[in-house]
Amino acid sequence: MMPILQEMLERKLLRFNGYLAYGGGEPACLDEFDDITELFLENNVRSIVTNTSGIKPVQSILKGIPTGRLDVTVSVDCSDRETYKKIKQIDAYDKVMETLKLYASVQTDNKTLVRSKYIIIPGINDSEREIENWLTQSCEIGLKQVCIDIEGKWYIPRKQNVPEHIANLIAYVEKRTKELDLGLFYYSYADQFRFDRDRKLAEQNQ
Repeated sequence: MMPILQEMLERKLLRFNGYLAYGGGEPACLDEFDDITELFLENNVRSIVTNTSGIKPVQSILKGIPTGRLDVTVSVDCSDRETYKKIKQIDAYDKVMETLKLYASVQTDNKTLVRSKYIIIPGINDSEREIENWLTQSCEIGLKQVCIDIEGKWYIPRKQNVPEHIANLIAYVEKRTKELDLGLFYYSYADQFRFDRDRKLAEQNQ
């Protein structure tokens, strides 16, 4: 990508008044990840949205967080090594937590730029105990915001009739984040669920 970006710069086809979003797997595996990120940081892009595994710290992320223009989300989805291995098929839970702690430590004015995400996967991590431990650990490593989502392949065929158990877990996350003074960001399917839930409640109250 760098040669393409450089050519776009030379031809004045690239502007930095929007935002850059990384997705589609682990972007930090790309050889050009640091170069691309630093190019956008140096040109004062408004925002860089980064989703990463967090298995190892990335220098350009560490450089970007203190600018207030780069946020990073790590999908942890659990609160212990065994569940992490079951979900991710790799023993890297401790490394991920250390990376999150390091990223949280370089935040300056905006303390919500580093987030831990929890994707509810029915039958795997759908318990209040697991979620409670995840929230507690998020606080302990210095995070001020977390994200909640629901496994998409499970949610899509059930979105018109989400089981009460999952609805209760979302409500539990909402309640506990308020009590713990944690910001809560709803990812795609959890956000759809919240929208549909609130719309139905509004209709019932009319």
